[in-house]
Amino acid sequence: MTVSLADLSSYKSYSIDSIVITNHLGERRSTLKNVKGILLKDILNKVEVDSETAKVLSEYYFVCIASDNYKVVFSWNEIFNSDTGKSVYILTEQMENPQLG
Repeated sequence: MTVSLADLSSYKSYSIDSIVITNHLGERRSTLKNVKGILLKDILNKVEVDSETAKVLSEYYFVCIASDNYKVVFSWNEIFNSDTGKSVYILTEQMENPQLG
């Protein structure tokens, strides 16, 4: 499934006060403030998956590729069977520039 920015307008949008951006060492790099996003789980709920059993779904994974070609991978279980799925957003709007510190 490929989702364009135009497609995202059909999903519920959430306002997020701030998101701390960290590097690979977990060090704070910047903060995004006043952003809007769509829950990845809401988008993936519309994907029709042909699976023999529910257990087989745990073998599925999702590759999300940003407009700058940054990639992130999530397993089915991370999105649908853990609290992670409640906090993974596709960001659609940023009201302010990132603030360092």
